[in-house]
Amino acid sequence: MAEEPGQRQRKRALTREALIRAAFMLFRDQGYEATTVDEIAALGGVSRRTFFRYFPSKEAVAFPHRETRLAHFEALIDRPLPGEAPYETVRRALLTTAEDFIDQRETLLAQRAIFTGEHALIAYERRIDRDWEDLIAATLCGDRRPRRSGAAAPSPEERLHAQLLAGAMMGVIRALLRRWIDTGAREDLTMLGRRALDLFERGLTPKR
Repeated sequence: MAEEPGQRQRKRALTREALIRAAFMLFRDQGYEATTVDEIAALGGVSRRTFFRYFPSKEAVAFPHRETRLAHFEALIDRPLPGEAPYETVRRALLTTAEDFIDQRETLLAQRAIFTGEHALIAYERRIDRDWEDLIAATLCGDRRPRRSGAAAPSPEERLHAQLLAGAMMGVIRALLRRWIDTGAREDLTMLGRRALDLFERGLTPKR
């Protein structure tokens, strides 16, 4: 008898979770570099080929929630509230996405304990940050919204300003997440994020 779509989805979700658990167990016990994809697949009860149906690389299983977080953030910024300026959309989306990080608290704490000093993962994490930064920059300069008929595209200077502002915002987010995780991820991340962005915005206001 063929499996129902819901059954297949549940089976895939269970297999994915089994691979994540296996990977983090091996990373904890023998280190990230010493762990192979074959070992993760074997402990997760699947073949090497099946592993790559779920994760494109060993780095990807080390950051298992990367795609869902980014997709959630992208969905939020692509649905601005009426009259909302691009920066306000980004701010709201970032604070809403904080809930994803709270839900994944245990994984984030495990990553911090296991991956400190792993150069391959530091480089991979930078690529993740760049994906977020590019998405924020595109939103800030208006590329993510329909352009009115006859409206000019953003100038090079406007694009540069958006990219610099996006980079600065990502610096705030990185510092905030580092502090939150280093202190046990016990504080209200959404509240911390609101305070951090308020401080950031005050720093952008020209002194008179």
